[in-house]
Amino acid sequence: MSFNSLEFLFFLGASLLVFQAAKKNILFSQIYITLISFIFYLAGDPSFFPYLLALGLMNFAFARAIVFLPAQKKILLIIIVVVDCAFLLGAKVYGQSSHYFPLGVSFFTFQILSFILDIYSARIPFPKNIWHFLSYMFFFPHLIAGPICRAGGLMKQLATPFGTPSFAQVRSGFYLISFGLLKKAVIADTIASRINEVFHTPQGTQGILAWGVVIFTYGWQIYFDFSGYSDIARGIGKLFGLDLPLNFSFPYFSHSLQNFWRRWHMTLSLWFRDFVYLPLGGSKESPLIYVTAILITFLLSSIWHGLGLNYLIWGLWHAFWLIVFHFSLNNFPIVVKRLITLFVIFSGWLFFRSESLDQIQVILGLVFTSPSQTWINSILIKSDLIFLSAGSLLVEIGAFQFKKRYQAMSLLKTDAVWLLVTLCSLIFQAPIKEFIYARF
Repeated sequence: MSFNSLEFLFFLGASLLVFQAAKKNILFSQIYITLISFIFYLAGDPSFFPYLLALGLMNFAFARAIVFLPAQKKILLIIIVVVDCAFLLGAKVYGQSSHYFPLGVSFFTFQILSFILDIYSARIPFPKNIWHFLSYMFFFPHLIAGPICRAGGLMKQLATPFGTPSFAQVRSGFYLISFGLLKKAVIADTIASRINEVFHTPQGTQGILAWGVVIFTYGWQIYFDFSGYSDIARGIGKLFGLDLPLNFSFPYFSHSLQNFWRRWHMTLSLWFRDFVYLPLGGSKESPLIYVTAILITFLLSSIWHGLGLNYLIWGLWHAFWLIVFHFSLNNFPIVVKRLITLFVIFSGWLFFRSESLDQIQVILGLVFTSPSQTWINSILIKSDLIFLSAGSLLVEIGAFQFKKRYQAMSLLKTDAVWLLVTLCSLIFQAPIKEFIYARF
């Protein structure tokens, strides 16, 4: 069930109505959240659900053993982390060979790893019961494509009375859902049709200007697709009285590449910071340790996204430029840093979007070897993409200004904006397409 489908609208409405009508305590709420989340996942990928459930139950058992058998907790941690990583790698290998990628497997695995690592470090208490754990792991809004929720945040909320959202949560929830649908159903899905055409027959696009327009437009597609999912997930969470973490904060307005990674897919960046980069000594002053930590972090990040060489190149591209920023560019004027940051981000999307190394080579050949007259013809053909990119930029600027002024605006003005966004989402909705990150 896609968030922007009628089936999901019915599912969400029915789930909320039953939840609010029922006389509930904490245990009932946990069981109910778990069961409707099972239904949600089964509707999207029933064949893989037993494996996710088995992995979850295995981690729960190992977490219990880590807590109650402290003398063996280190070996228990090593065993279950190896099992979790092997599970994720196996799913990636299977997807690479069969072209079938299980729904949300990367997000689920990293969330369960954060749980077991936090249990080992005694940063969180052991769950009160199995339903407490399962409701945290399977809570359906973030199950498929995040945000990656740390146990110390969501599990703590699930252990207290929840389910009766405040007026502020309801308003904020509807705002987030509407903005998320505008991003996904109107902008990202409209762009997707054209971008898919270009990458299906790349020979029709020639020259650096035309490909620059294509990649710039794809940058908006993946951003609005992914952040749109996160907004909708956070909005649904608020309707259940639960606050999910922020995942995007206007990343294309970043003043450096480091700043970009603090604004883009924030929950994944924090996960890698806490469980990979810092344990490797990335915050230390040693240049060698810093470079090693960055390279390993982005190597693992590329594997998290997929096993294709395109993801490896994308990860190493960002790692290289982060190292360059760290040692030489951070003292440059902010305008120069912003321009270089945008160049790195959008150039990287070419590798990310390409389906293979061969396609990357073909596209780079078309970028740099086409005659200038062909460039002009090709860029004129891409005029619709220029329009879509310009519109995307204006929407992002508008959202940025709205967020800045939100607290000072009257209810009438904010509700008017919400109504306008909702109407646009309903009237201009493109044909439904799956979220890009759903199969990561």
